[in-house]
Amino acid sequence: IRLSLVGSEMCIRDRYKCSERLKTFLNGQETITRAQLTSQMWAYFKEKNLLDPENKQFVISDDKLFKLIGERRFKAFGFMKYLSKDLIPM
Repeated sequence: IRLSLVGSEMCIRDRYKCSERLKTFLNGQETITRAQLTSQMWAYFKEKNLLDPENKQFVISDDKLFKLIGERRFKAFGFMKYLSKDLIPM
């Protein structure tokens, strides 16, 4: 399955080079797909218990996530807008 945005070549299965800050967050991982990044971010949110207990649509950042995202609280399903600039096309 190739998913693309209107008029774009961007695909969730395309590999991207990670920016230095994303690479640091991912413990040295140099390349990633959007699908892999989504899975890893959701695993991190759950592992660290970062979903807002009062409204599970939101994530409350720990210090490591704040360094990457730059927001203390954000919509969980909207995290990719903060990371798109950290995915460098290969």
